[in-house]
Formats: sequence, C-alpha cells, structure tokens
Amino acid sequence: MTGKLYNQIEHEKLSGQDISVNEVLKKLGLSKSGYYDFVGRKPSETAKKVGQRLHRIISFADKA
Repeated sequence: MTGKLYNQIEHEKLSGQDISVNEVLKKLGLSKSGYYDFVGRKPSETAKKVGQRLHRIISFADKA
C-alpha cells in the first residue's frame, strides 16, 4: 500500500504537478526517508518483465 502511495506521489511530481512532496508525505503520515528510498530503488526483475510485456503489447497494438 505504501509503495502505491509513493508511486503516485512520484508520478504527480514527474508529471509537472506543482506539489510539495514533503507536505504530501507529512499529510499522509509517510516518512521522507522511506519515499526517497523507494524512488532510488531499482526495479525488481518482475517489474522489468511486466514492463517488457507491456511494451510488446503496445507495440503490437500500434501496428494493428
């Protein structure tokens, strides 16, 4: 659950939304260190495989 929240915060930040990450974390009761650990973490092997499959599906759909 926490990972999903961290992911959403990162998505909003990268999409150009004018948000204060620290304020959002504070309001959600999440730690800054946990968030920055999550952001710096390398994707798992499963996440990489899912990303590759999604890329192939999107490529296939674009060709159709």
